[in-house]
Order: sequence, then C-alpha cells, then structure tokens
Amino acid sequence: MKNEVVHASIPNLPIHIAKGISGKKGNACEMHFHDEIELLKVTRGAILCTTANKTYRVCAGDIFFVNSRVPHYTTVDEDFSQTFLLQINADEFSDDIDLKYLLRFISRGDKQAMVFKACEERTLELCGYVDNIESEYQIRESAYETYIKANVFNILAFLYRNNALIDSSAFFDVKFIDKILPVLLYIEENYNEPVSLETVSNILNLNQQYFCRLFKKITNRTFTDYLNFVRVCKAEKLLSSTSKSVMEISLEVGFSSVSYFNRIFKRYESCTPTAYRKLKYAQA
Repeated sequence: MKNEVVHASIPNLPIHIAKGISGKKGNACEMHFHDEIELLKVTRGAILCTTANKTYRVCAGDIFFVNSRVPHYTTVDEDFSQTFLLQINADEFSDDIDLKYLLRFISRGDKQAMVFKACEERTLELCGYVDNIESEYQIRESAYETYIKANVFNILAFLYRNNALIDSSAFFDVKFIDKILPVLLYIEENYNEPVSLETVSNILNLNQQYFCRLFKKITNRTFTDYLNFVRVCKAEKLLSSTSKSVMEISLEVGFSSVSYFNRIFKRYESCTPTAYRKLKYAQA
C-alpha cells in the first residue's frame, strides 16, 4: 500500500483534478491512501471502489466519496469506463486554524466512504458543483480559479450537510471548546517539550481528573492521545521535508524514545516512520 502524494492542479489551490479512461474490465490500481478527501464521478461505464472492509459498485452518474487517509483502490468493472477525479485538501479550506489538529484528530470518526447514487436528488446538487469545476478547469476563462474555489466550498458544505464529514460547529459545544482552547494553543507551541497532565490542568485551573473528563467529553478521546497525534503530525512534515534520522525526529517532536515513537506513529499512519518516508519520496 502506498501513501500517495497529491499534486495541486492549480497553483495556490490545494486540489487535484484529473479525467481519464479506465481501460479494460479488471484493470485496477494498487491500494493507496492520501491526506486529501476524494470524489470520483463515473461518467461512463462502471467501476468497483474498494476500501479495507467494503466494495462499492459505482455506475455512470454516481459519485464515490472516500475520506482522508482511508486506504482504497479501484477496479474497472466495464470496458473503457470513464471517470472524473477531484481530490481536495480540506484542511487548507478550514477557517479554524487554531483547531486544525483537533479537527483532524476527531475526523478519524468520519464515514470512511459512501456512494451518492445518480437516482438520488441530492446527487444532482453534488454533480452540479463537480461539473462546474470540470468545466471551469477545461475552459479556463478569466477568474476560473475563483469559480473553482467557490464550488469547492459548496462541495465541502454539501459533504458536511450529508454527514460525510464532521461539522465542527455541530460536534463541538462552543463553551467547552473555548474552555480548552488555551491548552490546544499550549500544545501547539510546546509539543516538542515534556507536556504533563499537571501542567495543562493548571492552565485551566482544574484538577487533573476533571480535566481528563472534560477533554474526553469534548473530543471523545484522551488528552494523551491528542498530544501524541499532534506530535505525529509534526513528525510527518519532518520525515517528508528533511533528511534528519528517525531518532532525531522522534526527539525533536517530543517523544522520549524512538521505539515509543515508532509504535505511536504506526498506530496513526498504519506504517513505520521509515516506511512513510520511503513512500513519500517514492511518490514525490
């Protein structure tokens, strides 16, 4: 399984657009995953889209959605099927900069994949946005980038409304988020140092047990889990952008030992730091 590096089709706009003929029945790509969410519209024929635990048959007029970092592959189910691919780095379109890692953290509970069928009324709306992007990208008239960006926002809103993505405003209790925001900012600035439960509890003037209950109530996960997740996210960037050793990176992002770093990294990324680096460089 490879970690696919998705390259932007338009400068300064974090989306990838592609159109292609899939060839003979039975042709397949290898299992892969990427940071971007993906929409695959079948314009002719049919394909099979497979995740780790389910296969979906996607026919002409249907749109297959697969979430960020979900392993998947496609197989041609009818000769010379045609598709239109749209991959979006949803993080880059978020206004919640201070909550960036928290949103990624909880979004692991999003739906992995789903099919919007051509016969459904809601699919007509989604197809409209996707078709607008395809048209603007092909014709490239003045301000086409702005039109594409507007339709990307419409797609993201559609996915939130149809429960394909978690809507943070619906998920979070605002008063609770405001209460733990100082801790989130502290982690962002100090993730590479020892961060104790005592320290973060004191930031909010709470005892440790109450802080742990509050944090889990808001995120449905533990504080330690979140701290490790942020450190792994920081390590990802260093692995793909520097030549530092795995041991150096583990210490730089705050892990006390390289063995613990390897174990936690594999829990989140389904591969070791060394394998992650090889996959990133292989696809660059």
